[in-house]
Amino acid sequence: MNQTAASAPSSLRAYLAAVRRQWLIVAAVLVVSLAAAGAWVSRQESVYASEMKIVVGQGQALFGPDVSFAVEPFTQTMTDLLESEVIADRVINELNLDISASTLRSRLEVSTKPDASVLNVTYEDTDRERSRVVLQAIGDTFTELVDTRLGGESE
Repeated sequence: MNQTAASAPSSLRAYLAAVRRQWLIVAAVLVVSLAAAGAWVSRQESVYASEMKIVVGQGQALFGPDVSFAVEPFTQTMTDLLESEVIADRVINELNLDISASTLRSRLEVSTKPDASVLNVTYEDTDRERSRVVLQAIGDTFTELVDTRLGGESE
């Protein structure tokens, strides 16, 4: 048997013996660590996320297979509009929110899959109901803006 294989069990025994001798310190470090982690977690504010999906298309129809190349640029345009300062300002004014447009936009996430015409929209807030209300206002404002500006309807 080589020397490394023979020394492995003895060094393990040495570590275990050291832990047995210092068990009080090991236990104290464990208790203090758990207490500190528990205190830190209990002080953290809860964050609630509301989610919705928006199906986008051009005109009255979704994209057909013959124009699938146009899906990604169009959904990116709609994503940019959802994340715009225009939407944020309108929602803040409508709901009389006491936050800046950049704060509202930082709490908003819009994602999509390539070649999909569905926008996944998430809004996070420390208040559950406000999260839902703000996301609903964002969706309503977005829909209204798209209908009036891009849909050909007059205001």
